[in-house]
Amino acid sequence: IPSWGTGGPSTDIAQAYEKAAAVVLAARPTYLVFAQGLLAGRDLRPVKLRPLVLTTPWPNGNTISNQLAYEVHEYPFLWGGFNFSDYNAYASRLDDAWGFIVNSNIAPVWVGEFGVEHDAVGVNTPWFRAIIQYLKQRDLDWSYWPLDGQQGPSRKHGLEETYGLLNTAWNGFAYNGLLQQLQSIMS
Repeated sequence: IPSWGTGGPSTDIAQAYEKAAAVVLAARPTYLVFAQGLLAGRDLRPVKLRPLVLTTPWPNGNTISNQLAYEVHEYPFLWGGFNFSDYNAYASRLDDAWGFIVNSNIAPVWVGEFGVEHDAVGVNTPWFRAIIQYLKQRDLDWSYWPLDGQQGPSRKHGLEETYGLLNTAWNGFAYNGLLQQLQSIMS
């Protein structure tokens, strides 16, 4: 089971990120490094006690700043039976899980994955309204999952991707209401 900051050579994901980043940055010193949280990519609470520190390779070992971004996934099913109608409670949980990184200026956070069913029901769920509000208020960068209009071979190949931004013919948007919500958080 992966852990963060425990020092275990085979389980400490913080150590693994730092070692991998050193190798990547040795070959490509201008690259941006992304580090994802635990628990389906959304739990970055360990960063409070053990933030990542990127360094140049031995023998220098100089600290590298401004080349790390934390990345999270955000979906309602990750929260169990939580009541998303209470925006302040949800925002508080997000702040505790990963928002503190941005709020405390530790590093940028990129919401690398979030999505909802592309219909009026999906875009009007309390969770989707709440995550849109949170992203907007904190001016966070993000990517929507998924773009495709059909499911790929790892799922039910060719069937409609009900979360997809595009329609099944890939020649337009599946639901303009979803597009409008996403456009509202573009800055």
